[in-house]
Formats: sequence, C-alpha cells, structure tokens
Amino acid sequence: MAFHFITLSFLALFSPTLAINWGRCPSVPTVDDFDVTKYYGKWYEIARSDNIPFENGARCVTAEYTPTWSRRISVQNTGIVDGDDGPEVREAQGEAWIPDEDYPAQLRVKLSPCKYTVFG
Repeated sequence: MAFHFITLSFLALFSPTLAINWGRCPSVPTVDDFDVTKYYGKWYEIARSDNIPFENGARCVTAEYTPTWSRRISVQNTGIVDGDDGPEVREAQGEAWIPDEDYPAQLRVKLSPCKYTVFG
C-alpha cells in the first residue's frame, strides 16, 4: 500500500501532464492554415460554459455561422428550454469577425449581452 502511494505521489509530482501552473494562463496556439469558410454551417454543442446566459437550462444547442456581405459572420444560436407550456425554442443572434488579420483563426463572437473568442 505504501509503495503504491509513493509511486503515485512521484508520478503526480513529475508528470508534465499534471503540472500545476500558478502564473498566467498559457497562450493558446491557433491553426496556421485556418479557412474561415470551413467554419460556416451548423455546429452542435458538445460542451458548455455556465457563463453564457443563453445556454442556461437549454438542450440541443446549435450555432449556425453564415457569411455576410460586410465580411463578418452571422451567428444564430438555438436551443430548447422547458417552458411552462412545454418545450420552447430559445434563440440568440449575433455576429463574429476576425479582429486581427494576422491571426485569422481567432474569431470574436458577440451575442448580446455575451462576447467570447473562438480559437480555430
């Protein structure tokens, strides 16, 4: 039993995948050859953030991205919530854009009142 505890402790201390970083968050690299047109279409939620009010209590959440004439991307988020009279569709509309052409895989998304960044 003591051997297993010592072995696990050793692995936890020296494993690079378990390293704890108390400093700033790491810089997240983006895709070098990102093609924004491949981002267009309907995407299905596989993970969720509690910080996005639109998603609270919603299921079957999708986001649909389509190009606009102004070189921006139209964003249509849809989800189903349980209302008093049964299931209801909840929608949020917004837009996405590339704030820095040197980093085309970093898209800013604005859905009132939320704003977040998508890393490609």
